[in-house]
Amino acid sequence: MNIPVMKEKAAKDKSFTLLKEREREARRDIIIASAERVFSGKSFSQVSIRDIAREAGISHALIYRYFPDQQALFVEAFLRGAEKIVGFLHKLIDEDPEGNIDKVTEKFLKHMIENDRYFRMMTHFMLDGTLNEEQIERLNAMERRMLSELDRLFVKRGPEAR
Repeated sequence: MNIPVMKEKAAKDKSFTLLKEREREARRDIIIASAERVFSGKSFSQVSIRDIAREAGISHALIYRYFPDQQALFVEAFLRGAEKIVGFLHKLIDEDPEGNIDKVTEKFLKHMIENDRYFRMMTHFMLDGTLNEEQIERLNAMERRMLSELDRLFVKRGPEAR
């Protein structure tokens, strides 16, 4: 095989590999989004992997290629929602020039009420207590991010808010 042909083949192989990675990530995203929808309507104990698979339009066995168990998928769905909540809080704090704690808190609580599924999911973690160490650390990291945002609000407000 000559060098130009080898380079062309390598480029095609790289493109194909990239396409496969994108498809895998898209399937994973579909599974997580489906889990978010299913968990928003039912508690953890009422949901099965088959429910999530049905929502995603895939076989339940495919979910296990991406997540070892329902708990891991639940954590991933929660973290995706929590990421949105942290982003919302960050935006609220950025948009309030005075760092008005009451105003930010009111908007944040309204947002949490409108998106109560994440609060319910969080409650499950607090009451269940069966997460493995890696999942606990991921949740703790998200909690630290949220607390850092609140700290930003207090710093913005000044010493009288502390």
